[in-house]
Parts: sequence; C-alpha cells; structure tokens
Amino acid sequence: MTLKSVLRSLCVLTLAAAFESLAGSARAACEIFPETGERHFSILRDDVVVGAHRLHFQRRGEQFVVRVDTEAAWIARSGLDYRLTHHSEEIWIDGWLDSLVSDTKDSDRTLRVRFFRSEEAFRGATNGVPRNVSGYLIPSSLWHHDTRQTRYLFNTMQGRLNHVTPHFIGEQEVLTGQGRVSAKGYTIFGELLREVWYDTDCNLVRAAVPAPDGSTMILELQ
Repeated sequence: MTLKSVLRSLCVLTLAAAFESLAGSARAACEIFPETGERHFSILRDDVVVGAHRLHFQRRGEQFVVRVDTEAAWIARSGLDYRLTHHSEEIWIDGWLDSLVSDTKDSDRTLRVRFFRSEEAFRGATNGVPRNVSGYLIPSSLWHHDTRQTRYLFNTMQGRLNHVTPHFIGEQEVLTGQGRVSAKGYTIFGELLREVWYDTDCNLVRAAVPAPDGSTMILELQ
C-alpha cells in the first residue's frame, strides 16, 4: 500500500474539529523555536537506510537560523539509480520567515531557490523565475510545529506555496533510534503528502514522505 492510499484512508477516520482542539492545546505548551543544536534522522526505504537528514538550529543575534541537509540514494523500482541532495537555510526574525535559500538536485533536475522578505512580501525566484507570496509562511521542512495546523506550506525545494489539509491521527509511541517515544501524529493531504510525528516538546521525531518511484521514505530520529 502506498503512502497516498494510507493517507486517504486515515482522512476518512479523522474529525477536523478534534484536530483543531488538540493542535491548539499542543501549540500553547511549546516554544516557538526548538532548542539550538542538531537533530539527525536516518532515511529508510523498505526498512533499509538509504540516506541521512539533518536539522541544525542556531541563534544568531535576533535571527533564528535553520539549516537542512538531506542526502539519499537508492535503486528505484524501475531499476534506475536515484539520488537526492537538498541543502537549505531558513532565517527567522521575530517569529517570521525572513529568508529562504535552497539548492536541490535529484536524478533529473536541479532547483535553486532564493527568497527574501521585503515590504511585507516574500519575494524571490526559483531557477531565476520570479515569484512573490505574502502572509505568515510555514516551510515544508516539517520541523516547525505549526506544520500541524497550517493550510499552506511554502515548498522549500520548489519555492512556491502548496495548499494542504492537516489532520490529527492520534497519540502513541513511535519508533526512533533513541527507542520509542510518546508522540502525536498528523497526516498532511493536498498538494503535499506527509505523515509527521511530534514529541511532547513539539519536536519532529518521525515522518513519512512519498518517494518519486511510488515507495515511501521514512525519516527516523537518531
């Protein structure tokens, strides 16, 4: 069963009202930004480690800086080798995303994203093609706990807004490299498909994302 079919099944069983209440309560109990330092995730596909995903959080004066580094390689179901590298830097000021710079390369394309906040708008370009967005933006890097309740995610690989609908799954213990931890899970539907799990401090501990060949990749905290 693919991640898409699993997510669709879960959506039928989810009550949106319950999600809004639980997500609001969890947000009130968590800090806006996580503690400084690094969080390392293994990337698994069919229970085999195929790469690594790293989040680095740093305070720099009035700025909160988030660096994301992802590298993965596997043989797709078609038999072709597939490789992915993604590096990005987010700068936050006063709780708002102030800039995003990312470079992504997969087997058949290269994406270069450069966006900066200017005059109440988020202005930039993807591979030189200009685009402007506005409002309070949550990036698709998944670490931000508002991922659980936003209706739009700013795609850090493509430099555009994706409309999404998050739903609360429930609370349970999930497997990590540090053992099982209590976490709350959410599915994200729409123009991006994700399943994300956050611990009691609202830190990302596990995620499932669809791979281009139709399989599912798991990000597991180490």
